[in-house]
Amino acid sequence: MLADIDAASPAIAERLRQYEVLLDLDKAVPAEPMPADPGGALAAAVEQLASALGFAQSVEQAIRDAGIPSELAGRMARLLDKMHECHVITARRHDELIELLPKLFSRTSAVPNIDFSDVVACAPKMWLATRELERAIKAEQSGSGQCGQTGARAVDLWPVLRFEPGCANQTYQHDYLLIVDMGGDDVYANNAGSNVIDVNFSPPNAAKPGLVGTGPAKGCQRGLAGLYRKDCSVSAVVLLDTQGNDSYGVLEQPDSDRICTDDPVVRRMLTGGAAFLGVGILRDSANSADRYVGKTVSLGAAHMFGVGILSDAGGNDTYMAVRNSMGFSLIGGLGLLRDEGGDDVYDYYMPRPLNPSAPNQTDGAGGVRDNEGDGVCDRVPRYTLGGGNMATASGLLVDDAGDDTYRAAFSDVYTTNPAIGGMSLSAGSLGFGGNGAVGTFLDRGGNDRYQVDNPFPGLAVRADAKVVKPGSPSTDSPGARLFEGGSGVFIDR
Repeated sequence: MLADIDAASPAIAERLRQYEVLLDLDKAVPAEPMPADPGGALAAAVEQLASALGFAQSVEQAIRDAGIPSELAGRMARLLDKMHECHVITARRHDELIELLPKLFSRTSAVPNIDFSDVVACAPKMWLATRELERAIKAEQSGSGQCGQTGARAVDLWPVLRFEPGCANQTYQHDYLLIVDMGGDDVYANNAGSNVIDVNFSPPNAAKPGLVGTGPAKGCQRGLAGLYRKDCSVSAVVLLDTQGNDSYGVLEQPDSDRICTDDPVVRRMLTGGAAFLGVGILRDSANSADRYVGKTVSLGAAHMFGVGILSDAGGNDTYMAVRNSMGFSLIGGLGLLRDEGGDDVYDYYMPRPLNPSAPNQTDGAGGVRDNEGDGVCDRVPRYTLGGGNMATASGLLVDDAGDDTYRAAFSDVYTTNPAIGGMSLSAGSLGFGGNGAVGTFLDRGGNDRYQVDNPFPGLAVRADAKVVKPGSPSTDSPGARLFEGGSGVFIDR
């Protein structure tokens, strides 16, 4: 993959080289040795993370009673251990980041010296452990290839582990650090592999109730304001689903966004393999038709030095979000969406205004709240399908095969939220980098179709069998407005 990018932009390929382990699906890495007592190790790993989140509980009997095959129990234990390592780093760096934010968004302060490489370095550890667990599940099912063949029973140990080895269709309404689902056509109306979790609301049968009580998770609907008010918190998260035609994200009547629109939206920000100052992984390893819907900073997206990964093994899938999504990163880190095959559809949606006459960034203007402060109604579509914005961020969308359909939007000039200075910037999609970031779009095969909305003069055409290199307004921000110029590349083979 890096060779494809290097041929068009050696500089961007070099920028992405630090993530090479995440990009090479065939990389042979020796599996870590199994623990001597897999069931005991799994129980200990769950208890360690439960305590770290403030929900200490004893789970060994529940683990033993579930009869989880040793290989699966051991691999889940190893993965949870890696997740705990990453959780500790994220928790330690959180307060430091909160103090840094005013300087980061200041128009007058010098760009602070930023190094959150320890957060980014967690991602390969969690990714490799996730793939080891995936291989163990496939080996367990190799005789029949069907779900429900392990003899194990389901485990629900909120807020850490949900293990579903059967074939039933599940609807997930609560957030977990690790979900392993081995069958069924499932609906994920929760964090869906995002490290931004809601521990305020628990299932009614949880050993300990949520901080607020029981009920469906609500999560952060107001961006950074939600973190400040503890609508959500950050940790390390993996969702692994190995079979079924699944739906990730649910459109509902708006809650926080009701000041903007009446149209259905995904209520939460940061869902679907998304990350904020940590690691969030969504891996669907089935060759099936899945549906992914997000709002903002979702579907293989990252914010504030996180690493968010959405990885789909194949099938005719659909992807849709409002903006800042689908292989997007904002301020450091990596947002990666990779689809390995199938005839896929990538699109965006924009909720209609309550008041068609309302100016953008006012109540009733349509769209959804943006990320800053309490959020203003923002109806400008932008930054999807391989986009990066601000301060060393890298956004990457890779589709390996299939006849795909893409729709995305550009914005020659848009104005940021007044809370961060009301700056006028340009923004794009399909391989666009802004303000010190890089955005990369790579389609590696098939006969593909493209629709670009809001094109501006000089915009290079996105089309099948075409390469648009860095160095034009259609791939790069003009620079000097916030941090420095960005860089993007579009590649369709």
